[in-house]
Amino acid sequence: MKSINYFLILIIATIFLNCKNDTKENPHNQLADTTEKFSAIKNLPDSEAGEIVKKAIARMGGMNNWENKKTLSYSKTIKFFDSTGKELREIKQLHDYQLQPQLKIKISWEEDGDKYESINNGSQAWKIKNGEEMTSEEDKKSAWNSTFGGHYVATMPFKLTDKGTNLEYLGIELLANGKRAHNVKTTYNEGAGSSAGMHTWWYYFDEKTYQPIGNFLDYGDGFSLIINESFTNADGIQLPHKRKSYRTNAEREMLSITTDYIYEDYEFDRTFDNNYFEKD
Repeated sequence: MKSINYFLILIIATIFLNCKNDTKENPHNQLADTTEKFSAIKNLPDSEAGEIVKKAIARMGGMNNWENKKTLSYSKTIKFFDSTGKELREIKQLHDYQLQPQLKIKISWEEDGDKYESINNGSQAWKIKNGEEMTSEEDKKSAWNSTFGGHYVATMPFKLTDKGTNLEYLGIELLANGKRAHNVKTTYNEGAGSSAGMHTWWYYFDEKTYQPIGNFLDYGDGFSLIINESFTNADGIQLPHKRKSYRTNAEREMLSITTDYIYEDYEFDRTFDNNYFEKD
C-alpha cells in the first residue's frame, strides 16, 4: 500500500522544468518584457525571491501572454519504475483545463482495460470509472488532488503569483545533476494553494537564464527530486516536455528513478461544451 501511495504522490506532486541540448527552443527566447499590465505579477514580494520568480516568468513567456490564455490541453505519458529501474507500467492521460474565468479541470485515461476520469468543476471533484462515479472518500480526495496537482505542474512558474504564496530565497545550490540553480522555497498560507496536499516545495531556477530546472519535495515518508529535461513552445509559452522524478535521501542525492513524464500535443484556447467539466 505504501508503494501505491508513493506512486500516487509522484503522479500528482511533480514539479518542473529544465533544458538540455535537445530542448525545443522558444523562437522568442530572450527574456520577455518584465513590465506587466496584469495584476497577478504584483502579488510577488519585493524581495530577491520575488525577483527570481519574475525573471523566470519572463523567461517562460511573460505574464501578459499567460493571462490571455483561456484554456489549455495536452497529453501526458507516465512511466513508473521499481527501485531497480525496471519499468512497472505506463499510462497516457489527456489533460484539459479551463483557465479563465474560473479554473476547471478534466483528466482522462485508460488503465488495465478500464476508462477513468478525474473532474474538477472548481468547487467539487469526482473520479469516474467506466462512466460510474467512485464514491469513497479516498476516490474523492484522489480526484481533487490529481486535478489540482496536474494544474500545479502545468502552470509553473506563473502559479507562484497566487495570493497566499510565500517565497524565500535560499541562494545558489548545486543540484545532483551538476546544474547550478537559484533555490526558492515556497510555502502557502492556510487555505491558499492546492498542491496535492503537500504545501512546501523547493524550486530551482537556472543560475544564469532563470529557466526552471526542477524542484525538491519532502513528502513525509521520503524525498523526491524532479529534474526537468526539456521544454516545448506553445504560442509563445514554454511548457514542460520531458521530466524525470528520482527518489533521494535528505541530502538530495539521487538514489533511483521512480517516474518518467512526457508532455505533448499542447493546445491553448480550445472550446469546450458547457457541461464538459461536470460529472454528468
